[in-house]
Amino acid sequence: MSCILGWSNPLSHICNLCYFAQGCACKCTETNTKKSSLGIIPKEIWISKRIEELVGAMNRFAEAGMSIDPKWIEEYNELVSDQ
Repeated sequence: MSCILGWSNPLSHICNLCYFAQGCACKCTETNTKKSSLGIIPKEIWISKRIEELVGAMNRFAEAGMSIDPKWIEEYNELVSDQ
């Protein structure tokens, strides 16, 4: 079967719309399989990324000669002490 765009396998072309859970937005004639939901980011990963974001923001502000928000430092200290 092919889709209206002429692709023999509609999922092989780069069309992010085809990956919606409600079906293919380009009206492909093949049925898409429903993917399971992703859930949430594990807490350890979220904390690690948040620490990286805080450090990056504080470095950018320091390099620009701007004052760093004390709440950022407080949050950083809390996150680092919990690890």
